[in-house]
Amino acid sequence: MFLYARLFKDGQHALALRITAVSFVLKTLAFILAGNPWQLTAAFLLQAPSYALYMTAVVAYAKEQIRFQDSAKAQSLAFTSTTLGGVLASLIGGQLYDNPSVTMTLCVALTVGVAGAVIMFLGTRKTRSQRA
Repeated sequence: MFLYARLFKDGQHALALRITAVSFVLKTLAFILAGNPWQLTAAFLLQAPSYALYMTAVVAYAKEQIRFQDSAKAQSLAFTSTTLGGVLASLIGGQLYDNPSVTMTLCVALTVGVAGAVIMFLGTRKTRSQRA
């Protein structure tokens, strides 16, 4: 998070969000494939390019894409959505974990992560007016 301003210049915040989307999917895949505690610990290393980078990138992206007077609303909406998504994921994940299995929980998480990545890529692509 400290290096964000050096790694991503103005106009590259959509790229940062796309990297986070891919990182979330890779992190979930790493959890699925982890066969021992060391591999599980290594999977946690993907937390930095996923969630930590997302928190910084979403603020910068909202600041870049939304008019100044509405930027606080946009950032609040982004974090409210993130918080609600986390709460729902915990509730649904807990039910899946208790009833079917851990593997089923991770497979659902991977499916939702891929869908989220697709939505992120579609939502952050440049429109004709942005390219001009």
